[in-house]
Amino acid sequence: MADAITEHDELMRIVYSFGICHEHPGTFVLTYIRSTNPHHEYIGLYPKGFRFRKKMFEDIDRLVAYFQRHIDDPQNDSAPSIRSVAAMVPMRSPATGGSSGASGAVAA
Repeated sequence: MADAITEHDELMRIVYSFGICHEHPGTFVLTYIRSTNPHHEYIGLYPKGFRFRKKMFEDIDRLVAYFQRHIDDPQNDSAPSIRSVAAMVPMRSPATGGSSGASGAVAA
């Protein structure tokens, strides 16, 4: 009987990780595996916390707790795309450290 409980626990375990989204500064990606399929969801970083699934979280612990409780909630197709999240964050040029919209002129 103990083996059945262990197997059930293993089946219920969700593997997840956080990563940096290099294509969209100020955005992280939460990747998790359900059965054998990987899923990716974006997390926006803001001065007041993290935005995930249209909700703001003051710290990452609250975001993770919400994710764990609501992992099976259906994803709303009207949720903002990664482009709309990234559009709120100014792009930086690694060479100059400036905004991508800057003229590139240097004051003497």
